[in-house]
Amino acid sequence: MSTIIEHTPRAAGCAARSCNRRSVCAAGGSLTGTDWEIVEMAAWDGPRSLKPKGLLARIERVLFGDVALPLANARLESLRRFSVKAWYWNQLGERDIAAALDAGLSPSDVRQILDHVASRRGFLPRIRNWPP
Repeated sequence: MSTIIEHTPRAAGCAARSCNRRSVCAAGGSLTGTDWEIVEMAAWDGPRSLKPKGLLARIERVLFGDVALPLANARLESLRRFSVKAWYWNQLGERDIAAALDAGLSPSDVRQILDHVASRRGFLPRIRNWPP
């Protein structure tokens, strides 16, 4: 089964998205439609996808076959890992934010992702230290 990814300009893509993402599109930023799909996908991947070769993930893969494996694109994989932590962790550290920034996300992109996740979760994960 394949997924169709829409490659339309940001203005056209924002109108077609759900109401939860319209406010994020309106705020601007450099995140594309594919980036937002990765952020949403991370909500389904779960924390075990951060260690796909770990014991629990291997057992779950054998029993259920549904543990997410890493993405081939390094930037998108970093975005997915950051997003999984934003969805499931109650606290993010300086290393988590620094890894997202090193992957090419801007500080405003990181804030947009955190705001989006907070609007869906009901609260914002606590950030221990924002990197300088």
